[in-house]
Amino acid sequence: MNRHLLLLTLLLPLLTRCQDRRNSGDVEFVKSNYDKQEVYIPMRDGVRLYTVVYTPKDHSRPYPFLMCRTPYSSGPYGDTVYKRSLGPDSRTMYEKYIFVYQDVRGRYMSEGEFQEMTPAKDVKKGKEDTTKAPIPGTPSTGC
Repeated sequence: MNRHLLLLTLLLPLLTRCQDRRNSGDVEFVKSNYDKQEVYIPMRDGVRLYTVVYTPKDHSRPYPFLMCRTPYSSGPYGDTVYKRSLGPDSRTMYEKYIFVYQDVRGRYMSEGEFQEMTPAKDVKKGKEDTTKAPIPGTPSTGC
């Protein structure tokens, strides 16, 4: 029994290093395959929401976008600092989407006053403002 435990203890670090890199996220993959833009998108009341857009470097076709609006930071901040992985899981970044991350009103780099809970109608208006705003360097979709 002790031999098996010792063998497992010695092999465990090797097994964890052999995991598929696609599952762990790869900042170099993101840097080499995506352009990063940091923009402020104005809402209809004049408040600007800080937004980070990762677009595929391959401009040969249009891409759908996935958006994450969060009170927990859309960072890392700075145009030379990239996320380790994009999308809801680490594999999605290999599927070629436009990834949009946005700080909610009043949090981190967005303007305005943060409200923990807002009526559903206000959330809908914010969504309309964001999806209709042009993203620099991408054609308008009119969503």
